[in-house]
Amino acid sequence: MNRASRGSTTVKLEPRTMKLLVYLSERAGKTVTREQLEGEVWRGMVVGYDALNNAITKLRKALADDPRHPQIIETIPKVGYRLVGQISRSRGDAELPDVKLRLAEAAKYDKLVSRRHVRAAIVFLGLVTVITIVAWFEPWQKYVESPTFVDQTLPFLDKPSVAVLPFENLSGDAKQRYFSDGITEDLITDLAKVSGLSVIARSSSFAYREKPTDVRDVGRELGVRYVLEGSVRRSGDQVRITAQLIDATTGRHVWAGRYDRKYHDVFALQTEVIRKMVSALAVTLTDAERAQIARRQTNNLEAYDYYLRAEARARGWSDHPRRTSEVLSLYQKAIALDPKFA
Repeated sequence: MNRASRGSTTVKLEPRTMKLLVYLSERAGKTVTREQLEGEVWRGMVVGYDALNNAITKLRKALADDPRHPQIIETIPKVGYRLVGQISRSRGDAELPDVKLRLAEAAKYDKLVSRRHVRAAIVFLGLVTVITIVAWFEPWQKYVESPTFVDQTLPFLDKPSVAVLPFENLSGDAKQRYFSDGITEDLITDLAKVSGLSVIARSSSFAYREKPTDVRDVGRELGVRYVLEGSVRRSGDQVRITAQLIDATTGRHVWAGRYDRKYHDVFALQTEVIRKMVSALAVTLTDAERAQIARRQTNNLEAYDYYLRAEARARGWSDHPRRTSEVLSLYQKAIALDPKFA
């Protein structure tokens, strides 16, 4: 029986989805790569990239596991997955979080299915392309219509969901990364003020810093519909920001813009980017939200710069007295330039 129960709720799993769960449970706490999972669960078969994504989505749905705050299956970006919850094979085992899976019979059944797939794979290699296509759709199994991409991965169905990836530093000076990071964080903070949007936290978005990413992967892994990415170039008193909003379900651009301003206009520039993006998503700002986004805690750009430097160093926090003193000194310089800059 391919069934999984959580509390009083029991759901039936497809054989391949159960096999995926069994494989992960046998390696609980360990990171399992996509290649390992595809090689075991679809042994002897050629499958597309989405096959594993769909199976993971079905498994999470069955276990009521939120991909943004996983308690059972954790996504390891660009690598694979890890079972972080404790899965019990009998009533006597510890359960966390309140998950009970009937695996004994499923494991026995999956061994039988695995042997059949190996024999089938040998036959398929000698058949024509038409048979390969038939094998892809697995007509020997009961057909269940797969949900759309949005249904599978997006928890925010009532309003647009957005992840803001770290803006790339194009200033030609690695030390200027604190500035591009600061711009990104300000955008995340301002977007989070918009009640018509759901915005992924900085900690999740910054996990993709300086990594080659496909926005469609980001959308699946973070459970968002849209991804905002861009770059910052600072040269003297000139600042250029480029930004592009992409639909993660299709990879298509929803909106893109490039803005060149003097450094003293950097706050107005950020506000303009926010308004353009919100408009592209057809989200209406309230008067209070407009005022919040336009409001800045300081108009002193030098104080703002010291603040961004302090924030960058504080993220690499250390108990070393020298690092502590350096961070506090930068904050104090910002306050000295603008005592109201809390």
